[in-house]
Amino acid sequence: MSIAKPLVDYAKSLRPQKGFTQSFSAFKKLMKYHRRYYWFVMAIVILAVIRSILFSVEPLYTTFIIINVIGPPSNLSLLWGYLLVIILAGIGYAISNFVLIFVHGVMSQYIVRDIRMEYYRSLQGKSFSFYDSAAVGDLTSRATVDLQLVDMFLRTWLGTVLNAVFTTIIIIAIILPISPIMTLISMATMPLIFYFTTRLWIETMPLFKTCS
Repeated sequence: MSIAKPLVDYAKSLRPQKGFTQSFSAFKKLMKYHRRYYWFVMAIVILAVIRSILFSVEPLYTTFIIINVIGPPSNLSLLWGYLLVIILAGIGYAISNFVLIFVHGVMSQYIVRDIRMEYYRSLQGKSFSFYDSAAVGDLTSRATVDLQLVDMFLRTWLGTVLNAVFTTIIIIAIILPISPIMTLISMATMPLIFYFTTRLWIETMPLFKTCS
């Protein structure tokens, strides 16, 4: 018998361990640590705005090339100026994205440090009877493997959310004057995309933790 069938049956039997309420509660607890490093959050917001603007320059100036250079009427004298702007925007996007990821990573390390220190402080206040009933491996895993997952989340979530928000706003501001009807048509699918993406994330992320 193929080994694939038992694995598939096992994967189908898995169910998320946490619902939306529990996940949101854990998210709110993480937010209190972000308040301690608001200057990092402000820097990430500013860098996310710059990154979204630079990201939108390339398709905008590609449109200019199609309209003003290729034509009709064609005007090849504008091509090199447009290409220079696209290249500079690409370089600026790469730099701003690198700095944003770096700042995001530094902030996540500070937050993980604070969580780990509070965890160790809590363990030091436990009674001897607690350590008689608690497994040392589980306590160690809380401070290592579990916090690694928290660190992975903290390194990306804010930049990802801000990128989606700012890029969407900038793109809408660009295409709305061009064609309001097409803008509304494109926006009509966004709530469905957001809903299904959120459901996918809620359903699959606990499964990754279960399989790991």
